[in-house]
Amino acid sequence: MNLFSLFRGDGLRGRSMRSSFFTMMNIGSENILRLGGNLILTRLLFPEAFGIMALVQVVMTGLRMFSDIGVRLSIVQNERGNDPLFLDTAWVLQIGRGVILWLATVALAVPMASFYDAPILAQLLPVAGLTALFQGFNSTKLATANRHLVMGRVTMINVISRVIGLVVLVGLAFWWRSTWALVIGGLAAPLAMMIMSHVSLPGHTNRFRLERAAAGSLIRFGRYIFLSTIGGFLVLQADRAILGKLVSLSDLALYNIAIMLATLPRVLQQNLVSRVLYSLYSTRPPGESDRNYRDIAKARFLVIGSTVVMAVILAVVGNHLIILLYDPRYEAAGVLLVLMAIGTLPGLICNSYTTAILATGHSGRYALINGLAAVVQIAVLAVAVWYYGVIGAAISPFVSSLLFYPVQVWTVVSYRGWVPRQDMLFAAVSAVGIALALWVNQDVIQAALVQFAPR
Repeated sequence: MNLFSLFRGDGLRGRSMRSSFFTMMNIGSENILRLGGNLILTRLLFPEAFGIMALVQVVMTGLRMFSDIGVRLSIVQNERGNDPLFLDTAWVLQIGRGVILWLATVALAVPMASFYDAPILAQLLPVAGLTALFQGFNSTKLATANRHLVMGRVTMINVISRVIGLVVLVGLAFWWRSTWALVIGGLAAPLAMMIMSHVSLPGHTNRFRLERAAAGSLIRFGRYIFLSTIGGFLVLQADRAILGKLVSLSDLALYNIAIMLATLPRVLQQNLVSRVLYSLYSTRPPGESDRNYRDIAKARFLVIGSTVVMAVILAVVGNHLIILLYDPRYEAAGVLLVLMAIGTLPGLICNSYTTAILATGHSGRYALINGLAAVVQIAVLAVAVWYYGVIGAAISPFVSSLLFYPVQVWTVVSYRGWVPRQDMLFAAVSAVGIALALWVNQDVIQAALVQFAPR
């Protein structure tokens, strides 16, 4: 059997392989365009502009995650996921969520500007909030494609929308030289995506229809997704929310540049897990047969292994990468990238486990696990930032993921989702990578402990 034969056919394996390939293309193109845009924009704008945008993104991400009702996941998992009436109901609920999100950004604008002592946030947030409104009108064809692991055309429109967004963003930054360029330009990609999701994908054309039974099913499943994403926000965004109050906008900009690169493996993994492993767990639960267990273990090995290797490479060469790509104003982000990449490794090994729980429809248990993870991470983050400032924020995920690993294993064992041999292999690879990264970067790490020490 040659490599190309794995991608052929309409069977589950062929669709899974193609979906994984297109997901990696999607994430790869997203991050190449984001990095390219970031390199151009850092030369056109001042560092504080990126610090302000980091605060805007914290608020927007928080609102988006706090209001997540799991529409896409419900369409993938629910037995009515192909029913037009169910899809229309999901679309109406999604639009309602988008409207509420935009209104929330308007309401929070002045309080957030006061809290962070950044008056411009009062003007920026209501405009940035239009992103949520556009995303609310996205067609459910996107979720249907995910349900059937048919991701080629979705990848294409994702790439096109990002290219449009980048061109608009860079053009506005060159002309405007203001934080406003980042906000206004940031609306172009979601607007293009909204339009193309309706006109460029096959499937049911959404209409404004609402069925009580479908809405009830969506809300029952989504209420726990809502709770779990609150925990997810605290895990993924609390560092910037806290640092935005404690450090300068310039230091926050350095942190944000580093985390953009350090989280590439995690972003890729999350997309592969949610778009590929989630569908496999839903259709072939590992507890049902040895064959299902082996198939999912093979898929998981590729997903986890590739992202662990990516993180190790970033940990070793991160400082040199920043020096190569950015001008001297941003060189201090290099050591933060090294430490953040190290910090992500334990989480990369075990983050996929909760997907096995959610795929069975046990969204309540999934929410509980995410909530406990958030409590652990916030506690570790608070202590780390108190004693080590920005450096502490960079390394805190390493400690919290190690502490929480036994809990994740304990919850997933009953679903037959734990793969201990893989975990031990990935842990060994991570240990070697961490040792090499610390040895290569020992001088800059020592200097950073002084530069970023809490004042």
